[in-house]
Amino acid sequence: MNNDESEDSARDITALDCKSDPQKFERLLHYFIKVFGRRYDLTRVPEDVPRAALRKAINKVRPGANYRFANYAYWWVRQGITRHLADSKDGR
Repeated sequence: MNNDESEDSARDITALDCKSDPQKFERLLHYFIKVFGRRYDLTRVPEDVPRAALRKAINKVRPGANYRFANYAYWWVRQGITRHLADSKDGR
């Protein structure tokens, strides 16, 4: 499986997959970390921040919604990372 196929398969993971299969959760988490690593300096972000954001997305997603779970989860993970970075700049 090449890199593009790996990214495509990560984007096709559903919330139910993440709940039932820890390996799929980790694969999707790894995909998001790779994507956000291009935009943000993730050395200042503890590993539990994107992990907690992905779990929040899994718990809040509406079944049968008309969008890919990866798109929904992307928002939650981005929100968690940017909030953490903003809070750490403010000294909170």
